[in-house]
Amino acid sequence: KGPAQELNDLFAILDQIDKPLVKQTRTFYSKTPQEAISEAKDLLVKQYEREGYEDFAPTVFWERDLLDPTKIVISAPQEQMTRLTTILNKVDPPTTMRTRSIVNATPEEVIPSALDIVRQEQVEEGYTDYETRTTWERDRWDPSIIRFEGPPEELSNLFSVLDKLDKPRVTQTRTFYSMEPGEAIPAAMDHLRRQYAEEGRPDYEFSIEWDRDPLQPSQIRIKGPSDEVSRLVAILDQIDKPMQVVKKQIVNEDPQSLIEPALSLLKQHYVENNQPEYEPQAEIRFDKLTGELVLRAPSEELSVLQTILADLDRAQWQDQTITTQKFALGVAPAEDLIQAASDYLAQQVELQGEYGDKPGVVFKVDPITNSIVLYGPSTQIAMCMEVMTAMEANSKRGLKPVVIYPKHVSPTQLSSELSSFVSTNIEPSLAPTLQVNDRLGAIFITGTDDVVAKVRDWIRLFDVPKGQNQTQRVVKLKNAEASTLYSVLSQLQILSPDGRMVPETQSNSLLIVDTTETIDRLMPFIEELDVVPPFDNMVYQVIKTRTAQAGYLQTALNQYAQQLASQKGRATRNRATVSYEPYSGSVIVFGLKSDVEQIAKVAAEFDKIELENKKPEFIYLEHADANQTSSTLSRLLSNISP
Repeated sequence: KGPAQELNDLFAILDQIDKPLVKQTRTFYSKTPQEAISEAKDLLVKQYEREGYEDFAPTVFWERDLLDPTKIVISAPQEQMTRLTTILNKVDPPTTMRTRSIVNATPEEVIPSALDIVRQEQVEEGYTDYETRTTWERDRWDPSIIRFEGPPEELSNLFSVLDKLDKPRVTQTRTFYSMEPGEAIPAAMDHLRRQYAEEGRPDYEFSIEWDRDPLQPSQIRIKGPSDEVSRLVAILDQIDKPMQVVKKQIVNEDPQSLIEPALSLLKQHYVENNQPEYEPQAEIRFDKLTGELVLRAPSEELSVLQTILADLDRAQWQDQTITTQKFALGVAPAEDLIQAASDYLAQQVELQGEYGDKPGVVFKVDPITNSIVLYGPSTQIAMCMEVMTAMEANSKRGLKPVVIYPKHVSPTQLSSELSSFVSTNIEPSLAPTLQVNDRLGAIFITGTDDVVAKVRDWIRLFDVPKGQNQTQRVVKLKNAEASTLYSVLSQLQILSPDGRMVPETQSNSLLIVDTTETIDRLMPFIEELDVVPPFDNMVYQVIKTRTAQAGYLQTALNQYAQQLASQKGRATRNRATVSYEPYSGSVIVFGLKSDVEQIAKVAAEFDKIELENKKPEFIYLEHADANQTSSTLSRLLSNISP
């Protein structure tokens, strides 16, 4: 008994000189309790000595469990017990048991090597005296199975090493379709090597083998490590796609007549979806017994092919049921709706119909019901209704939509390219709306007449055939006006026959669509002409030479322009500039209007038949009169050469 504070202080001191003990039960594995605990106590003393407790004496007791003599009960103060447990786990690590088969070598060869690698890894981590404690033996009932016993962490490291030295193998069976195994597997292995190299394993050695199943020669057995086999099969599925076989009943057409068009449209499908280099693997044959088409193709191609055949197997236009249907008028004028429907119907009949087929729908406006009455084949009426519905949905008061049917690119792709250009070149308040209708293969453009006209110009740039090495480039001008520079560049005739260029005044840019080589040839002229004008009244003039060599003429005219500026007392940097385009044989002059006119006159003097292939040169006289000197030289020259 005593004061509270005094008791607290007393109990703290008692905990130091008479520490409370905790108990812990433990099993010992590779060492006896006497050996392990004695060694652990020595290490515990050294720990405390390093921390400054030179006379530390551990308070550790142990005894066997009376009910289970294989277990040892250890008693010690809490702090000492915590440290002792950690040390004991190092001195006498707990062990566990795992099993594994050795596939590519004998256990006597590979296991010692693996254990040596595990030991070396521990030494490299700082455990210089580390010795492996794992033991192994063959299973007495199944000698192909090896039983390992050792510390869990060491076993985990050992199995990781064994997986590299003796990779577990799996077998996967596969059928080959468009390629022979001897062709497909080496090609896939090349892809696999590149994958491993990209992952930082360029020297990785593969263990894949393959052979034919003796019972089913059409089946190929691929054997190897699980990771290698799974990756290889995934690559094989890309270069030798699994084929599926289905039958298709054709109702309205001659089945054999559809084979070639269907395969052609399948190829076109991939071209329109930005895969022009993809070669479909689909095959179609006619089954004479059933009268059906047999389709053999990869699943992706098969789905597209069935859609194409369903579209081709349609009833003849002239044989379809005649019907009548009404379309209620709304915002869009009746004449615009009828025109859009008629245009689309004519296009579809030309594309899908037989030779001689014509649109068969008659339109009539009914003012009483405020609707359009359509009379004709049901399939054609359905097409017209779809177009008119889309027109009505995209119409606004005072603005009618224009329907565009892209010829070379998909509506979605064209709309994406147009949208990005509209956002940067047309004010938001004037921007048109673009609505894609993939089913109709159309884009509905709604806006003012001048904006729609501008968008039409852009469409001519974007809707071009694929596979022509064409590219698009937007050139933002810093100084020159887009319309003026466009006029000059157009005269050079550098663009290829399929190339196009459009000036955009709002963003002061040039939109160019042509081959990369042509655009690269055009860029130096744009950069040279896109300069800050030092004066007002600056002009460009393109001189198309007839007989003179443009390169010679440019050199002479530049000399003349420099002398002209000097005579007029202007700085050299303010003189007219002359450049030339070798492919078109053109000379471009840029400067003050008066200078450009004088230079053009001089150019005309040199661009004559009698001076063809002659290299002109200007000689500036310091003292003599030019006319008198010219007359004298002419008389002298007549005596020298004819």
